[in-house]
Amino acid sequence: MVFFFFFKQKTAYEISACLVGSEMCIRDRVSTQSTWGQELYIKIKIMASATKLAIKGREATQIENEVGKALREIENASAEFRDGLKNVVVNRVREVEITRGDKDRKKCLLVYVPFPVLNNVQNLQRKLQPELEKKLKNQTVLIVGSRRIMSKWIKANRSQKRPRSRTLTSVYDALLDDLIHPASVIGRRIRYRTDGSSFQKIYVDANDRDLIEHRVEAIQQVYKALTTRNIVIEFKAETLFHKA
Repeated sequence: MVFFFFFKQKTAYEISACLVGSEMCIRDRVSTQSTWGQELYIKIKIMASATKLAIKGREATQIENEVGKALREIENASAEFRDGLKNVVVNRVREVEITRGDKDRKKCLLVYVPFPVLNNVQNLQRKLQPELEKKLKNQTVLIVGSRRIMSKWIKANRSQKRPRSRTLTSVYDALLDDLIHPASVIGRRIRYRTDGSSFQKIYVDANDRDLIEHRVEAIQQVYKALTTRNIVIEFKAETLFHKA
C-alpha cells in the first residue's frame, strides 16, 4: 500500500505577524493586485522612455533635455536605432571645456548612461556618435557608463569586501576604454619626468585611427578633468607574434 502526503506551504501571514512586509510576504502576495509602488515604477519607466532621461533628485538641465530629445529623434529615425536604443536612457550630461590652440575654446558633452545598457550603446556607437554631434550643433560628444568608486575604508559591516570593479584604478581604466571606444587600446606605458610628475602613453591600434583621431584632444582633456591624470594618445600598429 502506498501513501501520499501533501503539505501546503504556509504564507508569511500564517507563520508570524512579524514577517508581514518582509521579502517572504512580498513573494506570497497576489501578483494581480497592483500597488502604489508598482504604479509609480510604471509611470517613471514610461516618462523615462518618452524623454530618454533618468535623472534622480533634481530637474534636468537644458543641455540634458536637448540630448534626450536628440536621442529620441535618432531612435525614431530607423529600425536599427529603434531596437538598439529601446531601453537606453541618460543619467547625466556634463559640459567640459576643452581648448584647441591658445585661444580656441570649445565645450565637449560627456553623456553618462546606465552601466547595464552601455553595451547596447557601444554596439551602435560608430553610427550614433556622429548623429548626436549633428543634432547638437557639431559639439564633440563622448559617451561613458555610470560607475561608482567604493572607499577602501568605509564599510557597512566588517565582513564586507569591495569588488575589484569598484576600485579607483579599475573605474579609471574602464572610463578610458569608454572614451576611446570604438577604438581599442593595445598598450600603455607610464613615463616619469625628472621633476617627479608622470603621464601615461596610451597606444591605440593604427587601424582605428579614422574612428577617433578627430577626438583625441577632447579625450585627453576630458580624462584629465575627470581623473587629474595626464595621458598622451598615440597610434601604433599592433605587433603580431604569429602568422595568421
